Amino acid sequence: MSLQVVWVPRALDQLAALCVSGLSRERVSDAADEAERRIEADPHGAGESRALDERVLFQPPLVVRWRVAPSVGRVFVVSVTAGGPAR
Repeated sequence: MSLQVVWVPRALDQLAALCVSGLSRERVSDAADEAERRIEADPHGAGESRALDERVLFQPPLVVRWRVAPSVGRVFVVSVTAGGPAR
């Protein structure tokens, strides 16, 4: 069963802020797209586990955090920050 990836408003605001922060808009967009593909493909196994059933994925230049909610068939991306090694 595939789970729908939903970006909560806070995460979308953070992503938009990163696009105007001096980071390359193309790199941010590409990283967000790749993170979403990876999370959708394996929401329970992508990235690393964190407290409170949260997972984190380092997809430079982004760090993406999400929670899996199988009862509603969704994965909620809850935050996006800049981080990880530069490429």
